[in-house]
Amino acid sequence: MADLVALVPNLNFPLYVVVPQSRVAKVKKELSRPSFQALKMNKKCNWIVLEDLVQEWEAIMKYGTELDAINRLSDNLNKIKK
Repeated sequence: MADLVALVPNLNFPLYVVVPQSRVAKVKKELSRPSFQALKMNKKCNWIVLEDLVQEWEAIMKYGTELDAINRLSDNLNKIKK
């Protein structure tokens, strides 16, 4: 994703990575790296825990007509610091 953001810095939509719970610490570590911070990836990139997505899948498919449904399920470095 860093390559995508570097090539198209004016992206105006959130980016999501779906990861298993066991990989969340690695995602946080990567997004905290200086190169990702310089690209403001901490503000553009969100992650969704795979297990949470599977658990909520039926409700998302039935009621999730807005991007807000995914935003509530996702997390990012800014949410954690608050």
